[in-house]
Amino acid sequence: VSAVCREKLMRVDRPDERVALLQLTYVDESRCIGCRYCAEIARSTFRMEAEFGAARVFQQSGDTADVIAEAIDCCPVDCIHAVSFNELEVLERHRRGLLAGGGM
Repeated sequence: VSAVCREKLMRVDRPDERVALLQLTYVDESRCIGCRYCAEIARSTFRMEAEFGAARVFQQSGDTADVIAEAIDCCPVDCIHAVSFNELEVLERHRRGLLAGGGM
């Protein structure tokens, strides 16, 4: 599963339309300090990335919106963000570029 990008896992009913979800979640792993707060609060949404020691969303909406909001609020460095599908695509593309270029 880790070899598949999240955006490929999210299916769109019709390819010509973008999913307009109210909230998806993104962790800026380059800013994450690995405190584990989010992974402890929203256990079905966040996991710690073993290679970098940073939090990562592994299941969008894995927890209720209130639990995810609490996890976002508890982040001491504000590196967890509620984003749209289009924003998530751009952010994930940027993250992959950082990984490929050794920026993380």
